[in-house]
Amino acid sequence: MAQPGRQRFPVLARDPFETWEVAVTPLPLWLPVEGRRARAWLALCLDTETERTLASEPGAEEEIPRMLDQVLALAARRWRTRPARVRVADAELARLLEPRLAPQEVPVEVAELLDLPEIVESLVAGMVPPDPRPGPLTGDGVTVERLRSFARAAADFYDSSCWRHLSNEDLVQVEAPEIPSIEEASRYFIIHRQASLPAGLWFLPDRQDFEALMSGAIERFVAGRKGYWTIGFDRPWSAPPEDVDLWERHGLPWAGEDRCPVAGFTGQEGVERPDARQLAFFEGVLAALAATAETDLDAGRWEKQVETAEGPVSFILSLPELLEPAEAGESEPETPQEQAEDLLDQAYEARGRRVVLLARQALEVWPDCADAYILLASQAFDPQTALDLYEQAMAVGQRAVAPEVFEEQAGHFWGLLETRPYMRARQGLADSLADLGRLEEAAEHFREMLRLNPNDNQGVRHSLVSLLIALDRDEEAQALLDRYGEDDSATMTFPGALLRFRREGDSVAARKSLKRALRSNRFVHGLLLRTRKPNPLLGTYSPGGEDEAALCFVLSLGTWTKTPGALDWLREHTSGAVQAKRKKKRRR
Repeated sequence: MAQPGRQRFPVLARDPFETWEVAVTPLPLWLPVEGRRARAWLALCLDTETERTLASEPGAEEEIPRMLDQVLALAARRWRTRPARVRVADAELARLLEPRLAPQEVPVEVAELLDLPEIVESLVAGMVPPDPRPGPLTGDGVTVERLRSFARAAADFYDSSCWRHLSNEDLVQVEAPEIPSIEEASRYFIIHRQASLPAGLWFLPDRQDFEALMSGAIERFVAGRKGYWTIGFDRPWSAPPEDVDLWERHGLPWAGEDRCPVAGFTGQEGVERPDARQLAFFEGVLAALAATAETDLDAGRWEKQVETAEGPVSFILSLPELLEPAEAGESEPETPQEQAEDLLDQAYEARGRRVVLLARQALEVWPDCADAYILLASQAFDPQTALDLYEQAMAVGQRAVAPEVFEEQAGHFWGLLETRPYMRARQGLADSLADLGRLEEAAEHFREMLRLNPNDNQGVRHSLVSLLIALDRDEEAQALLDRYGEDDSATMTFPGALLRFRREGDSVAARKSLKRALRSNRFVHGLLLRTRKPNPLLGTYSPGGEDEAALCFVLSLGTWTKTPGALDWLREHTSGAVQAKRKKKRRR
């Protein structure tokens, strides 16, 4: 526990008969604290005379002193008295409380708590409802050691290249072995990392379900089945508490830094956990994937012998779509450039791993194919890999443009077809730099793109204006907004409203700018205030729609959060009460 500070309380009359009992207790909850998992704790205070109880806000264990300050100050304000004594159950807690209560001359006693333990139990039960998901040991024959073996395979897979190279667009088939007693014979699975589904493996009985998922019909996929198996990689605060407790208590391997692998069947009657044989099968799938190299994926079918809790098992996995013959183009290309462009046309119509293979084939026949590098960058797992590929694309694109064109054609650069691969690569490079937190470098690329192409056919101004605000370049950001003053898109009007607030606070002009922003898109403020969840970014959007709102939210780069008072101002002017009042006033 951290060392205590000194809490100031109002001077209150002492009640000679009043005793407070104070305790701290862990909760069956986990919190994200500075990028790590932390058990949630709670401080409680009971007035034994009146049986009134107060609790602090939950916090990590190192925040216990702050929580004690909070609950004591709250008790003093609410109860308007100071006790004759404070009773605690252990000397460590007494050591923390004594300097806090000494100014009020309130002694701390270490004694058995008479009333608080029972109240704590019921209070915690009310604050944290029981998780309906069964624990990991509920499946027949499942032991801690079997879970350890499963967890080790999950951790190996999470750290493997296979996790990086496969996506939800890659349908994987389990050709062997036979699946033991898994409902609906889930022969296929996808690996998902996007926001629309929990991260992990989703098992499917047939390819029709895969097509339903790809078309966005998740609800139809779920409703049309008795249930589905998943292996999720859950954060500690979203995983079943029993799993997290068991992982901590027995030191089981985590996937990555803090992901808890959770296997389960979600059906109409709730969640079931795998039995010993099913868990061993899932362990084998993860171990086989962990041992899978990129060359295995490119082959389309591969076999891996792995050890499981049930013994050695041979897995045959395949990418059925990759094994299907590619469609030939309408005409036979003659030059290397035409061959590469034909392969790229096929790649744009493909999905999953085939996209990567076709783009690589295009580079093999024509190394100066900038768009092939751009396509590979769009499939990259992380911003740094994407950045490297965009740099190569930009270099190739620059070689295709004569040096004098950069000066002579500045102002209508996009009008030349040969410049467009270069401009697309440079935009991707700038976006990757922004993703990596290298905002100044990203802004410089966007500035140069607007010099070359003031018409901004690529819409880079939408990224640049929020970058400039994040860099505290408010004057330059305002000049950019003025330059494109006719642009009423949410990605320009919301930064415009924020800039007004940063300069003037809650002024008439700021409220007018906010009103314009709210008219441009009615979904953005809910995302900024975290009362809505953003749609996944799909690359295209409709003005005023939820997809545009998601883009605006991503491009904000936390500028609203980092501007003191901005979110409170936004909340004040978008609350239901304010809107109702305005409507009533208009009706008059």
